[in-house]
Amino acid sequence: MMRSHEGYWDPQTSTVDWCESNYTVTRYCAEAINASTNLLFLYLGLKGIAKYRHDPILLISYIGYLTVGIGSFLFHATLKYSMQLLDELPMIWTASILLYASLSRSVAYPARFSTGITVATVGITVFYLYFAIPEILFISFGVLLVAVLIVNLLKKTSESPDKNIVSKMKWIGIPMLAFGFACWMVDRHFCETLQAWREAVGQPWATLLELHGWWHLAMGNCCHYAILWVVRLENGNKYRMTWKIFPWLEPVEVKQE
Repeated sequence: MMRSHEGYWDPQTSTVDWCESNYTVTRYCAEAINASTNLLFLYLGLKGIAKYRHDPILLISYIGYLTVGIGSFLFHATLKYSMQLLDELPMIWTASILLYASLSRSVAYPARFSTGITVATVGITVFYLYFAIPEILFISFGVLLVAVLIVNLLKKTSESPDKNIVSKMKWIGIPMLAFGFACWMVDRHFCETLQAWREAVGQPWATLLELHGWWHLAMGNCCHYAILWVVRLENGNKYRMTWKIFPWLEPVEVKQE
């Protein structure tokens, strides 16, 4: 991509260079917008870990979520291959954990599914490490998230005070998921057109056309929603959903007899 001057982290070793022009804000950060939009992952991940440190499923999910955010920040800041892997591979593993959590407590869930999920995830990891094709990871991540979505859409939301909030999360999250994947595709495959548009509109409006940054914001929200949604559907008597700026699960107080 275009750049203003040599970067601190040169030479680039990553197999992918996204559409944002490199080192235009500071020589210490290759893709400033793509890096900074991961702050949403860092905020929600750290808050989730602090808030749910006593719940194993939530804790593991938010550790994976935070790892994705840290890896993505470092990757876009440095464009180093090692940081690229720290960004991309935790995406697959975190989505696999969510799929496992979605299925594990189902009566119809065969124990062999857990082995299947593990084998598939390891297979995707090895395949990606060997071929280094970003679309493979993108499609695999999308399939896993859609699987999580379908499994949980098939579950009935229990009648409870937070039922409307759970439904709101679903109908905001699904379009946001589609928007995020569309941004990824356009940024990946129509970069020259995007760069021409950015040059035409100039700053600050050109920042709004950094579509990979929008992908981060959409996925940051959607994965946060997915973690809470999965746990809420599986533990409806333990948690209730609240929604202010971001949705969160709050423990249900057990009334003493």
